[in-house]
Amino acid sequence: MGEKDGQEGTPAAPHVQPEAAETEVSGQPAEPPKSPNRWLIGTDLEQARKRIRYGGVAGLAAAGINFVVAVITYFGDEGVAGVIRPGGGAFVFVLVEAGLMTALSVGVLRRNRSAAVMLLGYHVVSKLILFGLAAFGVGPGSLRAIPFHLVFAYLFIQSLRGALTWHYLTHPFHPSGPTGIDSTPEHEETLE
Repeated sequence: MGEKDGQEGTPAAPHVQPEAAETEVSGQPAEPPKSPNRWLIGTDLEQARKRIRYGGVAGLAAAGINFVVAVITYFGDEGVAGVIRPGGGAFVFVLVEAGLMTALSVGVLRRNRSAAVMLLGYHVVSKLILFGLAAFGVGPGSLRAIPFHLVFAYLFIQSLRGALTWHYLTHPFHPSGPTGIDSTPEHEETLE
């Protein structure tokens, strides 16, 4: 509702969905916005949803795998082949890590860009530390698991792309500012 509807002084709705956007001149649906970075931000909302879903589910799976392996190696008699039995402090750390990855994965599934960045960043940093320690023979982990973790990293990158694309397509840039009121001289009467 705005000045076109006959109500003076009421600003137009500042949030328009891309599917419902129409051009003022022709009345035809507007073309999808051009992406500022086509390698990172796409133009397909359905593809963005799929990427978000795949990355979020992969994060939940990674958290579940970490939790199950930690519980089996800590409480089981035989443990898991190639995994060092954790001490009490390491077991608590793995539980906190599983909880953190679960929380970040839920954030990704809720299309939160910050959660997608933190999930990818946490995964990369934690695996660099883990494999760095394993390379020197000091810590747990095996260098044979690198391809497995690269698959998760790829899915987390895709979830980041999906979250950025979803946000870009559903929150279009408004040159009129956050209030929805244009501050150009021809619209000064609405600012007073």
